[in-house]
Amino acid sequence: MRIWHLPDCAECAERGDVGRRGVLSGEVCCREREGQSLGNFLVFCQAFTSYRRYCKVHVRSTYLRRLDLHVLFPLSVQEQREMNVSATVNVLRLLVNPSLCLPHHTIATFDQLPVPLSQAFTKHGSDKKPDIKAVVLDKDNCFALPKTNVIHKPYIAKFEELRTAYPGSKILIVSNSSGTNSDPHHAEADVLEQNTGIKVLRHSTKKPGCHSEIMEYFRSHPDTGVSHESQIAIVGDRLFTDILMANMMGSYGVWIENGVKQDYGFVSHS
Repeated sequence: MRIWHLPDCAECAERGDVGRRGVLSGEVCCREREGQSLGNFLVFCQAFTSYRRYCKVHVRSTYLRRLDLHVLFPLSVQEQREMNVSATVNVLRLLVNPSLCLPHHTIATFDQLPVPLSQAFTKHGSDKKPDIKAVVLDKDNCFALPKTNVIHKPYIAKFEELRTAYPGSKILIVSNSSGTNSDPHHAEADVLEQNTGIKVLRHSTKKPGCHSEIMEYFRSHPDTGVSHESQIAIVGDRLFTDILMANMMGSYGVWIENGVKQDYGFVSHS
């Protein structure tokens, strides 16, 4: 099981396993027995910190306040479309197993994505690499600014590099906005496909609960070579949707920690 590293572990530091903040790594700490309780606690804290960002807008909205009283206060059609029941239900899994929200690899922004992705998951001291045949990409705060359907300009080169390494049906965009019931007539998904040249999954269940629809897509496209969930890498900025889904599937999760940063020129560097 992958857990949080202890920053004061000399052996981990010597192997270079302690992350730049001294808390997160993809390897199992040599002090697993001593650190696992603390590790799970840190995982849980980090997960809820990310979830606060995820729910920042929705916590203020009406539908979450009505959630337990939906019989007395029915949700509007628009609220039902926007509500992510899948995340609300599946997040409870973390009470039993907090490590489900742990990424296998962490990067700051999309342009740091290693290509091919197999090299991101190679264990320290081992030449054995996972056989990653396909990639699932989130949209908002992954390669695009939120509420847009174009590739963020600084990431175009990395996006093209990824398309070259995983051509055809080997890349799939799975968004919790474009291609869902929140996207009337899937108009946003159509625009996103035109702008990226990548298929956008149409799915009725939002992440993290749409893993069966993802596997159905890849299995229906034999050119991907995907026969098992472990051959898929999932890239996204949400621990409670993208990374939770990757671990629930048995796939590999890449967490984009900082999302997409808008460049405002001189102001952004002041």
